[in-house]
Amino acid sequence: MSTSGKVPAAAGSATEATLLIDDVRLVDAHRDTPAGWVLAGRAGIISSGAGPAPEVPAGCQQIAGAGRMLTPGLIDMHSHGGGGGSFDGPVEQIHTALRATATHGVTRSMLSLVTGSAPDTAAALESIAEPADSTAGPADPDYSTAPGGPAAGGAGIIGVHLEGPCISPHKAGAHDPTLMQTPSTELIDRFIEAGGGWLRYITIAPELPGALAVIRHAADRGIRMGIGHTNADYATTRAAFDAGATILTHAFNAMPGIHHRDPGPLVAALDDDRVTVELILDGVHVVEPVAAHLWQSCRGRLALITDAMSAAGFGDGSYRLGGLAVTVAGGVARLTGTDTIAGSTLTLDDAVRRAIGLGVGVQEAIAAATSIPAASLGLADRFGTLAPGQAADFVLWGDEMTVTGVFRDGREMRSER
Repeated sequence: MSTSGKVPAAAGSATEATLLIDDVRLVDAHRDTPAGWVLAGRAGIISSGAGPAPEVPAGCQQIAGAGRMLTPGLIDMHSHGGGGGSFDGPVEQIHTALRATATHGVTRSMLSLVTGSAPDTAAALESIAEPADSTAGPADPDYSTAPGGPAAGGAGIIGVHLEGPCISPHKAGAHDPTLMQTPSTELIDRFIEAGGGWLRYITIAPELPGALAVIRHAADRGIRMGIGHTNADYATTRAAFDAGATILTHAFNAMPGIHHRDPGPLVAALDDDRVTVELILDGVHVVEPVAAHLWQSCRGRLALITDAMSAAGFGDGSYRLGGLAVTVAGGVARLTGTDTIAGSTLTLDDAVRRAIGLGVGVQEAIAAATSIPAASLGLADRFGTLAPGQAADFVLWGDEMTVTGVFRDGREMRSER
């Protein structure tokens, strides 16, 4: 799927520079430079290097990193909201959620929508596509400095993820099983059209009638297909990957576990190097010893996600996820009156810290929240590393891996300097 016009073009010469960050440790999937600098413009990274920074171009903002670590901006490929705002709500709520996630280093977000009726899902896609189109591009005002400004596009939306409605009612999780649909190419085409080019990722249960044909059809149209909320066995999941699915949606959750005579979808994903494996690393969805084993089993293709709902960064209380009531207590979200986990309250910077706590190297943990999700979504040419031509999205990390600065499209969104 082409996203031409929906992301900034690559940066040009040093005369276009608007931002110089120096005296930083540069870390991405490909490098760990103890002392370096990066020069960027609104359209992207112009150059970077080790040692002393070059002469600051006229009119360029210079930020002294004071030895802190600088990484690419974080990419959350599966999130439902945060800060009290929901991505399936009105534009104002999308705006609120994006603002909240940005304070935790997320510069690009995939907006995940829970299962709804076909008309409601199409309407939600249309409601996101309109503001996304109207605010896409680096020249637009940033929502962090323009009250009432854009809620999408220029605010870091990289697409929409439908987590349903073509999923299994037997693994519904926090989705309303009465709204689930049988897969069809006509239904998918309806959603693609409603999304106006912003629909990028769909989760599907491959055991449903017609699902494999739908996976092929959607993949041929550039949609990333994820396997999740499924009761599929190993063989069916392998068939789905052969049909074009490339993501395992939140590993271990809403799917059969690993059994020695029935390995299920997780082992199918671990056996296939084409597949990116999502992990909600909050200590609740997957406990740490299991998460550590998972990481070792698919190194280089594990993507940290939050699957966060509106309570993330907002506290305990009563919320809604789609049309369902959710109660958050002790930071754990559950469908009200049940033991069913309903998304998370995790932030992506915390997921990175938790990965490091598992013994994962800093460089590898950063890759799992930057370059790996970017590649899985077909966006590696513009996001996820500190290479020239990439988007000028950065996070400055202080002591104990706390976020102290966030930049998107070469503009400062948060600073604790």
